[in-house]
Amino acid sequence: RYDRTFGSAFGFGGLGWERNTFAGVNARWSGVVGLGRTWVDNDSGKFKTDLGGTYTLEKPVEPNPDGDEGFGGIRATVEATRALNATTDFATTFVLDENLQNSEDLRFDWVASIAVALTEGLAFKTSYQVLFDNQPAQIGVPLFNTSGTQTGKVSEPSEKVDSFLTLSLVIKL
Repeated sequence: RYDRTFGSAFGFGGLGWERNTFAGVNARWSGVVGLGRTWVDNDSGKFKTDLGGTYTLEKPVEPNPDGDEGFGGIRATVEATRALNATTDFATTFVLDENLQNSEDLRFDWVASIAVALTEGLAFKTSYQVLFDNQPAQIGVPLFNTSGTQTGKVSEPSEKVDSFLTLSLVIKL
């Protein structure tokens, strides 16, 4: 993502790729362009919002003959950071993606993190992420007979919600 500021407003553009085979997504490419505004930017924190148009190309693990691989959409983002004290920072980002060809296909990605400085160039960071997909991709589930032999596969939708907890050591250059 690249942001270009114009006072408190900014224009942005970005490209992304993700893979989550456990959620049924072999590859998802996306591009976004839009405008945003920084509402607060001072020593104690930052708050900004933006809105953009997207194009997404999705390749599921299990091919879906009824689904579109490419679609236009709209994305809204809210980002906030806050210094909790001299050594601890809180940050959160919420990204909402809406498919304009199928309004039921709504996704969001929310991340909240706390970073604690250990030294001037080293910090410990813990993050919690929630991914929501209202129309999750199909995943293949193996079928077995009573003797335990696999007899085939059936497609089932994956979970709508995934969550992750990460712990990391951050090196500040």
